[in-house]
Amino acid sequence: MARPRRGRRQGSRAGQVALVVVLAGLLVALAGGLTWLLLKARADYVPRDVATLCPKAGYSAQTLVLIDTTDALAPVTRTQVLQKLHDLVATIPKDGLLELRLLKADAETSPIVLSRCNPGDGADIDPVTGNPQLAKKRWETEYSEKAEEALQAGIVGTEQDFSPILETIQRIAAEHLTSAHDRAIPSRLVVISDMIEHTKTYSHFRDGVSLEAFDRLAKDRLATDLAGADIEFWLVRRDTAKIASAELSAFWLRWAEASNSKRPARLAPLMGM
Repeated sequence: MARPRRGRRQGSRAGQVALVVVLAGLLVALAGGLTWLLLKARADYVPRDVATLCPKAGYSAQTLVLIDTTDALAPVTRTQVLQKLHDLVATIPKDGLLELRLLKADAETSPIVLSRCNPGDGADIDPVTGNPQLAKKRWETEYSEKAEEALQAGIVGTEQDFSPILETIQRIAAEHLTSAHDRAIPSRLVVISDMIEHTKTYSHFRDGVSLEAFDRLAKDRLATDLAGADIEFWLVRRDTAKIASAELSAFWLRWAEASNSKRPARLAPLMGM
């Protein structure tokens, strides 16, 4: 009778053990890979408000635009403003807020025509753990197109009796530059206007353009804390002999500094009416 071949049997068992070890290693690696993918997908997912597209944890920066619609813009000025606004929209970072507000004769009724966060266009999304195409579509339809519609509507103005620039900026500061969250993030305020304040409380036409006159007549009521925000004045030039452009520019730069803006405020003259 032939004896069992012990060497072959032992070799077979060793092979089985090795196979089990390899398979176990593969399972561990697969489990680790799946865990990594799940963790990465969870880390990349940002819960957002449905209406604003802003992260529910809070936006990371804010750009606040005020467009004066108390006078109509000349066609050439409208074109220039729109081009500059397009450039501005392109600078909004992912998860940054863009708010567009219109200046009306009554500051309390000045409407907000856009308040949305840039959700990102999907360029930074890994296709293994996310859906960059879906993100791109959302960015186009819910952010980019909505911003364009608001910009087109926002640069249409009609002549009105008052221009409460100071009061409207004060309201913006109260809403967006007061909370601890808003003071901790980069904030940019852009005002597009001829920058001629005209209200019953204070008027550049009636009271002059000196900061001293403003302090005497309206500072207590219109005191504003810009909380270190970066402020820009896009100055629409008006053909008026009553107010010198240089004096008007100096007024707003001094006012911004006195109101705790990021120094120095910037003033960019636009094409005239």
